[in-house]
Amino acid sequence: MWQPAPTTTATYAKVFAMQIAKKSAVAIDYMLTIDGGFIVDASEKGDPLWYLHGYNNIIPGLEKALDGLKVGDKKTVLVSPEEGYGVYAADRVHQVPKNRHRKGTYNVGDHVTATGPEGADTEARITAMDGKNFTLDFNHELAGNPLTWATNTAIRTRPAYSGRCRQRPALTASPSARAPARRC
Repeated sequence: MWQPAPTTTATYAKVFAMQIAKKSAVAIDYMLTIDGGFIVDASEKGDPLWYLHGYNNIIPGLEKALDGLKVGDKKTVLVSPEEGYGVYAADRVHQVPKNRHRKGTYNVGDHVTATGPEGADTEARITAMDGKNFTLDFNHELAGNPLTWATNTAIRTRPAYSGRCRQRPALTASPSARAPARRC
């Protein structure tokens, strides 16, 4: 893990006073809640989320809210569905014959990979089933929910290593459509 190696007090102060901006590698502690306090996710103590700021590595609404903050800042951010995991779209729920999936035991709530009309694999969640069909929901599980992020912002921030970071494709409603995370 990266550890600062300041040679002078001035260098140390510069590194830790850095604002979050594009091309900053940022570590945050966070807690994500929905529906008035139901905890969906949280960073583990001592294991913050690292991301490269300005390259769509986290949801857009949270990234915008963190821009310009400094190490030690705390912020609670309410992110709309449009700036989070998307608006829930009923047209992303489909009935699919069971015989189009591998044989096996499936339950409501299971995640499956389905091949779309263009041949791309997409993750879906089984929301209902009967003797012949699955009802598959291709929306992200948090689509349609306003998200509340409580952050202990920027435990650390530093310039990203030159030449190691590339822009990722924009986040989509489907987690499987995202590129794998890249450490910078």
